[in-house]
Amino acid sequence: SGAEPGQRVLDVGCGPGALTARLVDRLGASRVAAVDPVPSFVDATTARCPGALVRRGDVSLLPFDDASYDLVLAQLVVQFLPDPVAGLREMARVAGPGGTIGACLWDHAGDSGPVSAFWAAVRALEPDVHGEAGLPGTGKDTWIARHCPGLPMVSLDSLRASMGISPTASQGPVVPAGQ
Repeated sequence: SGAEPGQRVLDVGCGPGALTARLVDRLGASRVAAVDPVPSFVDATTARCPGALVRRGDVSLLPFDDASYDLVLAQLVVQFLPDPVAGLREMARVAGPGGTIGACLWDHAGDSGPVSAFWAAVRALEPDVHGEAGLPGTGKDTWIARHCPGLPMVSLDSLRASMGISPTASQGPVVPAGQ
């Protein structure tokens, strides 16, 4: 995660707290916060990470002040956001100037997602099946092309530029520009 001692870190879309727990181990509970919209995940993370600040909340309106965190992370979250741009802007708001936001997601377009072998076997039998490679944001957006003609697509570089943030490292998946 790149989290360093002394940093304040927020885990956005924490789920049951897997990343949050690692951050607590590395930084101490008082330096870690987490947020998720699902009450059962908030309860699970609270139980798993005593002393960490865990709140229920939506990524599009994070329940934290501006520039509250040095590092804001989202693990396997951005691709599920109704408006990824708004979510990333909100993450940048709580990170503030000089803060870092980081997000990761499965590389479905590169056929290296968690069930890629399964989909390869299915395609061997049924060539017209695309599996996750056709999901929004994968770069092989056949589903979007069929169901959302005219939806503009933007690269992550364009998204970062529109948000005014600088990259530290990335690979080039594509995300929907919004609805």
